[in-house]
Amino acid sequence: MISPADSPSSNTASERQSLSDEKRPVEVGLVIVDRGNGRLAHPARHIRRRVLATLQELLPEFSWQFELVRYSEPTSQNRQEPVALLERGVRYREEREWDFVVVVTESELVSRSKPFCLAAVSRALDAAVVSTAAIESGSGIASGAQTEELHDHLSVLILHAIGHLAGLGHSSDPNNLMHDLQSPDELDAMVDFDDQQISALNQNLREIADLRLEEEDRASRRHPVGFYLEGAWCNRHEIFDAVREAHPWEFPLRLGRLSTAAFSSVVLLLLTAETWDLAMNQTATKVALLMAFSLIATTAYVVVRQRLLVRRPRRRLTEQIVITNSSAVAIVAAGMATVLAALFIMTLSATLLFSHEIVESWAATLDVSVRSSHYITLAAFVASIGVLVGALGASFEEQHYFRHVIFVDEET
Repeated sequence: MISPADSPSSNTASERQSLSDEKRPVEVGLVIVDRGNGRLAHPARHIRRRVLATLQELLPEFSWQFELVRYSEPTSQNRQEPVALLERGVRYREEREWDFVVVVTESELVSRSKPFCLAAVSRALDAAVVSTAAIESGSGIASGAQTEELHDHLSVLILHAIGHLAGLGHSSDPNNLMHDLQSPDELDAMVDFDDQQISALNQNLREIADLRLEEEDRASRRHPVGFYLEGAWCNRHEIFDAVREAHPWEFPLRLGRLSTAAFSSVVLLLLTAETWDLAMNQTATKVALLMAFSLIATTAYVVVRQRLLVRRPRRRLTEQIVITNSSAVAIVAAGMATVLAALFIMTLSATLLFSHEIVESWAATLDVSVRSSHYITLAAFVASIGVLVGALGASFEEQHYFRHVIFVDEET
């Protein structure tokens, strides 16, 4: 349930253009998810003013629009998956045309890589979720010192998340707002961005604050395919950053079911004489096409099976949807390419275990003597089949976990 008093309508394109004549607007949404008790309502307004004042002071080049929305969700769950809250924030972000969205919840966040999770950030979704569970002390939101401490800590976490969403990495300085904190107690020391970070923020936010493609006069005349291509090209650096932050090269290590299925199938194929005979009789062109097909097919299958694409609200295509969906597809493609490369290397290395005489007998229909090129062809053929089987294993990965691997690039 949304509290209408806290959710004013977003600026229209003409209003944003008018604002940008003087200062470029950057719109941030703050979505408060409480359990129907209203405990976060007053602190949220206070924190919004504090964060807004800090951003206006540090980054005065921009006109900061900070909209507050309250969402009541009575629940007995003490722990929630970050991706579920991130996706809820994305729905608001698309509806209200925000540049970023930060979701604040009372529930503890499920952590996948750390002992605790104060916040989870997704560059691909332009969204972050922040929890009060690990930073509340005593009775939680009360009065006096405890309340002030909560305000301070939440403000720091939100600024930290916005810094990540705007392209900043971690800092080794414990007094920096982008410090990679290892304990909630370290929030007290995090107070500011340095000059280099301010410069980077200004540069990145100038691109973010530009007029969106869907707001341009010719937007209605674009075909959806053309809109996607132009949006992906214009935001290629942001998509690349989202892919890099997602660490798709860790797919074989983080996605156990995918890896188990893929590597098991490779072992079975290598122990089958027919595999050697069939693979070594293929031309390099056919095997290259098979590798390309396996990569495209597995990427499409995993993206659809795991429901990674953001749907258009009211059948309306936006630049942020293009960025999010392009990032998701690119992350999966890079991850599956990593698996394919790992399987290729594994297969090529495993061929050393078999003597030349055995290989010659298995490749019985081969017209010529077995050469090095035949081993490469075999490795490519087996890796292609292995990655296809691996995609089936990926479809059985727990959906919240898989989406966490794809979208959450930072746990704080």
